[in-house]
Amino acid sequence: MLEEKPLVITKEDDLFPLFPRLPILTSLQAGWHGASFGYMCQPAYEFPEVCTPLWHSLVIFTHGTRVIHAERKMDGRKRHDAVVGGDIMITPVNVGHQATWDAEGDFILLAIEPQIFACAVDETADAKQIQLLPHFATPDPLIYQIGLALKGILESDPLGSRLYAETMVNALSVHLMQHYSTRKPILKTYKNALPRRQLQQVIDYIHEHLDQNLGLAELAALLPMSSHYFS
Repeated sequence: MLEEKPLVITKEDDLFPLFPRLPILTSLQAGWHGASFGYMCQPAYEFPEVCTPLWHSLVIFTHGTRVIHAERKMDGRKRHDAVVGGDIMITPVNVGHQATWDAEGDFILLAIEPQIFACAVDETADAKQIQLLPHFATPDPLIYQIGLALKGILESDPLGSRLYAETMVNALSVHLMQHYSTRKPILKTYKNALPRRQLQQVIDYIHEHLDQNLGLAELAALLPMSSHYFS
């Protein structure tokens, strides 16, 4: 008998209906560029195998110290996970993932477009040359705190969250490259700030577009430089 192929997700709106409950909080109306966020609480459930060509996916578990047991398949490999709050899971672009878990829990879903991820350090990078590796549940305090920070800004100021969110996603992308990627980034050290002319160029642009929801990548592109170094 042939094994069923993963369900291919091509729109963000197609993912959330696969869960028994809708998200508690999302970034769908916040105007973020290159990344999206969903916070949800789901009961025990058997989630179908899915994959997507559009983004790298992170699950950030936030249910505290209580253990939730899951049977998981990712990239053709199967594993039993005993998950606690603070654990994270990484599913790269085009990698299938299926899971069954035994208790209610809350978690964050964070998606990053491959090109946004690849250009975090080098604006000329090719997304095909920088690949994330699949990871089953593993603790990562930094990713956990970034997830909580993004949740907090969406709760307090969703319409003004874009620049903050993109800055956090950039820092997250650099961390992912350093620890979960096939290619480690070469991070240069700059001792001086932006030259005054370049700084004034950015300030003038901000003043001319105060009515717009400006993003980190947009401002960095004025110079041009990567979002990481501009940030």
